[in-house]
Amino acid sequence: MGRHSASDDAGAGSPAESPRARAERGGAPAAEPGPESKGPALEASKPRRESAVRADLRLLRTDRWLSIRCAVALVVPFVALLVVLLQLGRAGSFFIWLWIPAILAGVAAGGLLDRAHRKASAASGEAPERAR
Repeated sequence: MGRHSASDDAGAGSPAESPRARAERGGAPAAEPGPESKGPALEASKPRRESAVRADLRLLRTDRWLSIRCAVALVVPFVALLVVLLQLGRAGSFFIWLWIPAILAGVAAGGLLDRAHRKASAASGEAPERAR
């Protein structure tokens, strides 16, 4: 029989047997969640902090000018590299030097997003969080 199907004679060592059924049959007792275990009630009571990616996406959705500036910051380094390589007559080596505009674009877009986060936290009166 297959690995995930229950056998006809579910014995004490059968993985298909539930812990509660094993406890009723006289096997090892079923583990009851204690007060030290974190259940959904304890997790729901804590305020969840918004992740950095969700915060960035929220800012990009709500601030149209920020999203335009980030799009430009992502495109301009690639166009600049292509123009420089065309001027040098080495457009065939574009893919070799692709890492340079990729890093510059990431740094530029990240800088714009960081500045927007600082501006939003200053407007709301919150202390800006620092990376550790």
